[in-house]
Amino acid sequence: MTIDDFLDALGKGQAGMDVSTFWPAHSAQIEASFSDLIAMRVFSKYREDKGKFLEGLRRVSVDCIRCHLFSSGIIGLKVARIFGHENISVEEMEEYILTILNHIQDRVFNDALCRDGKNLLFSEEEIEKWLAKGIIFTLTDEDKKVVSFLNVALESLSWAIFYDMYRYGGFAISGPYKTTRGTVLIRDGFDLAPPFWPFKSKYGCLREVLVYENGVQIEGDFMNHFVYKEPIVFKLKAFRIESNSGIFDSIGSLIKLTAYLERLRRKHTEYVNSLDPLQIITKGAEIYSYLWKGFWDYYGEEWKPDAEIQKRILKYGLKYWRRYGLSKEKKDPSYYRNLYDPRSNFVE
Repeated sequence: MTIDDFLDALGKGQAGMDVSTFWPAHSAQIEASFSDLIAMRVFSKYREDKGKFLEGLRRVSVDCIRCHLFSSGIIGLKVARIFGHENISVEEMEEYILTILNHIQDRVFNDALCRDGKNLLFSEEEIEKWLAKGIIFTLTDEDKKVVSFLNVALESLSWAIFYDMYRYGGFAISGPYKTTRGTVLIRDGFDLAPPFWPFKSKYGCLREVLVYENGVQIEGDFMNHFVYKEPIVFKLKAFRIESNSGIFDSIGSLIKLTAYLERLRRKHTEYVNSLDPLQIITKGAEIYSYLWKGFWDYYGEEWKPDAEIQKRILKYGLKYWRRYGLSKEKKDPSYYRNLYDPRSNFVE
């Protein structure tokens, strides 16, 4: 892997989304006040002891690590370097990025940059183990629609809990896995009850193991976007839905589960929409920091935003909220390539 390979993968991922539509705000509206502080806190651990840093990374999910790279992880270091806060060479940044990417490669079962259109977070043995536990076959078209409604409800809830840009903190899609039973996708709501909201899901985690007909055209990218080149709803062959409290083994139970998740999503959305912009920024800093909770637990440090981040948010107030909230045009791929390139001095 090279830095250019990484930038190519980011460009492909960015082409599949429009950050100006992110809810409840553009990521830059939230992160611009403190991106260098978050980036440098992580980077300093790399500088202190690379081996220990890599052990700490194992406490962070692969997609949260990826999220850091296309959120504040690189841009924040560039801000710190360009504006004179820190002495960071281009070579050091390149080595840092490649070290993280190689770490990801050690943990996944396909290309770390998802250039093969896959995101294989689990081994073949793990997938087969889940399938062997029991899956539900003989689905009517109406049953398949029920499962698809659940898919939407689960992912939408993760957006409501973690904001659109940080949903990696509680939800990830992995696959496609080729098995003897069909093509498998895993939709994993692995943290649906984080500690930073006044209400929580009664299901801390919820996993969907979905088996589709072989031949379905599914493609994922580095940013955990999945594109279905043709409708796949009616190509579902079987499923297994499990949570921390048990298995959902009937269509009726899935209908009730979907309704529950949708009620909770509305509750979260209404609550966030009731916050003022500064509260949204402050909560965003908390959510971002939570993505790295396992890392900071490993170091025995507090995961929550420190006093310096809080001070920065109050200092800049709505400066960046207004600045990045004005532009709605979709950026050219070259813009993102330049933005994330550690060899470039460009930061917007």
